Amino acid sequence: MIAYLKKTVPDLHVIHAEQVLQELGSDRVLNVVMLGAVAKTGVLGFDPDEMLRIVRERVPARFTELNTNAFMAGKRMA
Repeated sequence: MIAYLKKTVPDLHVIHAEQVLQELGSDRVLNVVMLGAVAKTGVLGFDPDEMLRIVRERVPARFTELNTNAFMAGKRMA
């Protein structure tokens, strides 16, 4: 399926999130990993640094580091 999509979708970004989630120690931050990845592509039209700032503001303090790491991991993967 991935091979087919790579041939037919010109700007496809494949994110292998399973490995990152294992490294982060939580599968609950998949959405933030994906947000980081899409932020880097620029498709949404928002500045990635601004998006990260908002994530940091919105999550409970005890999850700030985990979500920051998840966002940054997503950016690296894109």
